[in-house]
Amino acid sequence: MGRTLAVLGFGLTLAIGLAGGARGEIPGPVQTRSARAGELDLRLVAGASVSIGERRLFFEHRRDRFELPHLQIELSFLRRVALELEYALWLVRFDDEATDHEPLEDGFGSGDLRVRSRFAVLVEQPWSPALAAQINIKLPNASARDGFGTNETDLELGLLVSKALGPVDLHGSVALGILGDPTRRAAQDDVLLVSALVVVRPAPVLRLLVEVWAMAPSALNSGRAVARGGAALRLRGIDLGVIAGVGLSADSPRFVAGLDVGFDGPLRKPEPE
Repeated sequence: MGRTLAVLGFGLTLAIGLAGGARGEIPGPVQTRSARAGELDLRLVAGASVSIGERRLFFEHRRDRFELPHLQIELSFLRRVALELEYALWLVRFDDEATDHEPLEDGFGSGDLRVRSRFAVLVEQPWSPALAAQINIKLPNASARDGFGTNETDLELGLLVSKALGPVDLHGSVALGILGDPTRRAAQDDVLLVSALVVVRPAPVLRLLVEVWAMAPSALNSGRAVARGGAALRLRGIDLGVIAGVGLSADSPRFVAGLDVGFDGPLRKPEPE
């Protein structure tokens, strides 16, 4: 674990030197990703977030989950391909008592590592949006024994769309989530995941955002939906994003919030004219 954090810290330091101007296309800790990709760009983000009263998938109990910290590394290239790694350390507090079926233990430990990838099917043009196929994998790093994770690998397959309309950026996604079921052997739950994000740039250094994310009810899990709003500043090559939101259904988190500090820029220096 220490070695992993050291590598991530080195990468963050490297990004400060490489990214002369942070641009942070999508600011703050949100679910939606852009369908765009850079020529050869690196994005590194560190932050913290909280989800209060969330119901754990496949189980009945609720918990408060703090990501302290969460980290993202994304490399995009050829204007078509992007690969992102997302990881967090969790502090978890449960509302319920442990049972034989639902082991619970408050504490601090590893969250799940998420590997997100996308390939741009269409590059954005003045008259058409960017369209990308996405493949996201959640690896079983979090402890299932203590109630942190599911000890299962999850897969998401879907599409991303992005379009700039003057000072407004529109982003949307739809995906099929294939979730490993920890309560039954060799079983899964298929869920529909959708999101929409609007980013407005009223000034060069300021962006405002609104996002709605939802997971439709499935055979083994109730539905989830969260609305978020926030703002981001770009100052001296640093992207600072803050969000807060509420759940829109009975089993959604009551409250979510997060803070991100990010660096986003090209790895190649511009050629002199």
